[in-house]
Amino acid sequence: MMLNNAVGILKSILAGLIDRLFSVKLKFFPSLPKLIILPWGDQWLAGDDYMSLRLRCGLRSEKNEQTFLSSFFRRGWIVFDIGAHHGLYTLLASRQVGPEGTVYSFEPSLREFTRLQEHLTLNRRSNVKAEHLALGEASGTQQLFVCQGIDTGCNSLRAPLTFGKVKTEEVSVMTLDEYVGRENIFKIDFLKLDVEGAELSVLAHAAQVLNRFSPVIMCELVDRRTWKWGYSGQDILKRLKRSGYRFFSFVPKGKLKGVRHTGDFDENILAVPECKMGCIESYLLV
Repeated sequence: MMLNNAVGILKSILAGLIDRLFSVKLKFFPSLPKLIILPWGDQWLAGDDYMSLRLRCGLRSEKNEQTFLSSFFRRGWIVFDIGAHHGLYTLLASRQVGPEGTVYSFEPSLREFTRLQEHLTLNRRSNVKAEHLALGEASGTQQLFVCQGIDTGCNSLRAPLTFGKVKTEEVSVMTLDEYVGRENIFKIDFLKLDVEGAELSVLAHAAQVLNRFSPVIMCELVDRRTWKWGYSGQDILKRLKRSGYRFFSFVPKGKLKGVRHTGDFDENILAVPECKMGCIESYLLV
């Protein structure tokens, strides 16, 4: 446990140093977006955010997750991308579910939402409903902390763990159950949840979605982000377990293995309801 905590602290310090260096670079030498082709064929405007900088260098974040999902998504599915950022997973899901399916994409930051819309327009997507909205524990408005450096994916409804400058903007918030009721959504096949520590808040007010639709869920579990919310990644697993879910880690070649929890969480996990275990059998490591 102590070793995992030390590694997490070192990662944060290194990320802080990198963020400061790039903040200076952005201030004096801003770069124009570079058009990049993603592995599944979509176009991406790579700017100066962390994810795009990796793509500019020919690197991929979350390669195991994307390899799995490229094979797992089915035509006609309804997918929710909660915490869409610039739309990487929205584009992947949109391509795979086809015109028969729909992707609901949620991004509260105006800056990130604007880039999300640009990517949807660039790739001529008509099966995505993009929502400038945060999903959380109560309806209304809240302050969103927006990172000004390269950590644009760390925007949060709590002060984020970043060494860069942060500003705030007021955003609209709804619960997941309320949104589904308002839009008369009849099913959700897959739900991606990456909201920088607010994951438990979203799930705590999604009982109807979990019990009625039993979606397969990809959820970020990062304890160094959830601590500001007063809970741990283990609490997310406990909440989903009460709704009959089992948990898996992403491994190379699009495969899955059972989650092995030793120390702090810092990964995406796949949560699968018992009633849908059959759909992942071919992906499990034996």
